[in-house]
Order: sequence, then structure tokens, then C-alpha cells
Amino acid sequence: MAFADNIAGDFELLEKNLNGQKEGFLHKLRKEALSSFQKLGIPGNRHEEWKYTHIKTKLPETLKIAGNTHAIADKFNSFPAIKATKLVFVNGIFNKDLSNIIEEKGVIVGSLKEHFSASKTIVEGHYNKLVNK
Repeated sequence: MAFADNIAGDFELLEKNLNGQKEGFLHKLRKEALSSFQKLGIPGNRHEEWKYTHIKTKLPETLKIAGNTHAIADKFNSFPAIKATKLVFVNGIFNKDLSNIIEEKGVIVGSLKEHFSASKTIVEGHYNKLVNK
């Protein structure tokens, strides 16, 4: 099974576990993104911007959308002397426990899932603006 097929298959599995969230705007955006990915494919030397980058040779044969999100905190304590916000994503999933978040006025940091359930209107307003074509 090809790399792109694996992603499409994993997306189908993800859809089955949405528990009533299939009708939300976020899922609609994800479906549009998958559709674009399926139409455009993985960039290769036929795409002008990628003609000297052979990305397909760097991709694994298998890839899972979600997987083990467990990580060891010791591995993420790099640069302890630098006082800055550090966001840690494990397999694409935000990990608040491993992150170092310095609070700033007007800045909200957290997972999309967490904020979508807490303040759906705010997330829809901002997220949709960033994703719109």
C-alpha cells in the first residue's frame, strides 16, 4: 500500500471514531485537506517548486496519523537556561505537560481539541480565517 493510501486509510479509521463530530466545521476542513492531498499527491520532481527535492525517497513506507503520544520528559528539557515558550508536539499531538508555556496577555496556548470544546465560537472564528483559501 502506498504512503498516500495509508494516510487515506487512517483518515477513514479516524472518521469512524469521531462520535458525532462528523458534522462540525473542523471535520469539514480536514476532509477538504485530505481531498486536496489526494488530488495533488506528494510533491515530486514534476512540481516546479520541488524539482530538486526528492521527498518521496525520504518518506517511510508506512505512516500512521496517530500513534503513541507517550514521551519521556527528560528528552525535552533542552536549553533549560533559555526562558521562552516551548511547545512540544509528540506525533503531531500537543503535549502540555512537556511544554513550557510562559503566559502572555492576549495569547492562548493549548490543544485545538481542548479549546474547541471550551470556546467553540472563538476557535471557529480564528481558525477558519487562517485556513480559508
